[in-house]
Amino acid sequence: MRRRKNLDEMEQDILVRSMVCAYKFMLIVLCVWVIAGFFLKISVVLPGYILVGQALVRFISEQIYKRSVDDERWIRNSIVLLCGIAVGIFIILFIPLAYIGMGAL
Repeated sequence: MRRRKNLDEMEQDILVRSMVCAYKFMLIVLCVWVIAGFFLKISVVLPGYILVGQALVRFISEQIYKRSVDDERWIRNSIVLLCGIAVGIFIILFIPLAYIGMGAL
């Protein structure tokens, strides 16, 4: 495998597009897993943790590649990310506990 610096623009574009497609595919698969887990009453903690971890890795790598750590956009993006993580944790942890409390499981 060649280093990324030696690739021309077209090869870099293909590489970036393939990584974006792989990310979107994994995101869809994990979301389907979580939704199916709620309906089939199986544990959705693992795909939830993967989704949250994937969001963290994507955010951090995006900030590194943009090199905008000292920019004002970084603060706004981090607030949005933290809100998204809080919503994800609420959905993953508290909704199944509500089902257990109602006697559904």
